[in-house]
Amino acid sequence: MMENPLVIILIHAISILPILGIFWYLKKFPPKEINSWYGYRTPSAMRNQDTWQEANTFSANLIFKAMLLSLIVSVLSIFLFKGEISILISTIFMVAALFGGIIATEIRLKKLFNKDGTRKEKAL
Repeated sequence: MMENPLVIILIHAISILPILGIFWYLKKFPPKEINSWYGYRTPSAMRNQDTWQEANTFSANLIFKAMLLSLIVSVLSIFLFKGEISILISTIFMVAALFGGIIATEIRLKKLFNKDGTRKEKAL
């Protein structure tokens, strides 16, 4: 059993801070052009430049906020639960936040764009 709070805090930080840093970077320096190695790269996001910019801006902002919330949940779980349980809770929340961000971005793209990538006229 890991009962040392400093070890648990370190494990939480090692798992969340790099992801938080990646999405901070994507917020500050979004990819300008469609590419296959940097940015939010799903088929619906890569249809055209408009879908690409919308997907990358929306997902970076949303997932960055979700990772901040994940960090808060992580810190709270250290004090509310013992040892490995707090790591499990933190990990589950972090993975759910990442997948939730992807799902929310895909839903937004479907609301804003037609299947061919043209913007819908009465979109949000």
